[in-house]
Amino acid sequence: MTDPTDITPDLFAAIEQRLATHAPELELYDAHLVGPATVRVLIDHPGGIDHGHCTEAARALDDYAERYRLEVSSIGLPRPLRRLEHYRRARGERAELTLHALLDGRRKLSGVIAEVTDDSIQLNLPDGETVTVPLAAIRKAHLHHELLIPAAPRPGRTNRS
Repeated sequence: MTDPTDITPDLFAAIEQRLATHAPELELYDAHLVGPATVRVLIDHPGGIDHGHCTEAARALDDYAERYRLEVSSIGLPRPLRRLEHYRRARGERAELTLHALLDGRRKLSGVIAEVTDDSIQLNLPDGETVTVPLAAIRKAHLHHELLIPAAPRPGRTNRS
């Protein structure tokens, strides 16, 4: 699952340790390159992320601001799946995958993550088929989230009760 946006394992571990020391309530979900010298740091918190959490994480990582432009934010929706541990934690949840190349005639897959090994995932598709997808074949992936937003009245119309 090599990705050109991956940072070095040493830098990831250093960022993770720095957050654990200075902002232990925050979890480093991911850190990756979004430009030649820009590192995007995605954080999580059991109660959700607010602006104060992002500020706290940015202050904890201030030492890295000399070498990198840092962007600190919440994971957001849809939740990306980039690392092996993300897939493991998402077992039983619905994911949407885009592959580098066709697999059994498909480049996009959507289904429930059934099993995760060190180099592949098993995806239960809605039609009952189970597909094994090598992690190296996945270009991008995220959890599927349905936003439950009540229908708003259309402009110019009154609601009838």
